[in-house]
This record gives sequence, structure tokens and C-alpha cells, in this order.
Amino acid sequence: MTYGEFYRRAGRPELAEKRDARWLASDLLYWGGIATVLGGFVLTVDSSRTADGKLSTQGWVGLGMVGGGVGGIVASVNLGSHVVTVDEAQALAASYNAELRRHGVELPRGRQASRLRLQPSFGPQIAGSLLSGTF
Repeated sequence: MTYGEFYRRAGRPELAEKRDARWLASDLLYWGGIATVLGGFVLTVDSSRTADGKLSTQGWVGLGMVGGGVGGIVASVNLGSHVVTVDEAQALAASYNAELRRHGVELPRGRQASRLRLQPSFGPQIAGSLLSGTF
């Protein structure tokens, strides 16, 4: 189940819409940032130096594009984050699970502990150990 589906099933379609809008903006910033970095790199490499050996205006524009593209990529990571806090998400999940139980759906209670077992193993002309686990 995606986050959007979860928010809709939990009765919060506005959160699903907000999440979808943020992910779209995040994707646009990310891929736009990648394209801008690549374009800026090409522009900088292709630029010619001035007579005194300094970087030309085209080169500075290319470096600015690289910086702007990196900024877009960094911003995309922040926009792609969740639209609710961990506590809010847990409360939504608890409410959703309670509603399922009211409708007769049996859900596992809690999380089972992981177990690791080591036991001897014997056979004709062989002996050893058997390691098994439940996670």
C-alpha cells in the first residue's frame, strides 16, 4: 500500500493530495536540477577563457547553473519527506486498525520477538549443529 492509499483509507484524502503534490514538486526539482547541473557543466567546459586567463562570462553562468541545480536537488529531498510526523502516522494507523477490527478483520497483535536457535544435529556417521531463526 502506498502512502497515498493509506491516507485515503484512513479517511484523510487531503493528506494524500498534499503528499502527491509534494512528490510531484520533488520530482520536478530533482530532474530539473540534474538537467541544470549537466547543462551548466557543459556550458562551463565549453566556455573560453578571456585574454588574461580568467573564466569567461559563459563559464560563470555555467557554474551558477551547476550551483542552482545542486540547490534544486537538495530542495527536492526536503519536499519528498512525509506530510505527517511519526506520531501522527502511528495515530492514523492505530485508528485505521481499530476500524478494521470493528468490522471483524483479525490483525496480528504487536510484533513477535526474533528468535535464534542453535541445536545439535546427528546422523549416520555425521554430527554437527543446526542454526535456525525467526525474524
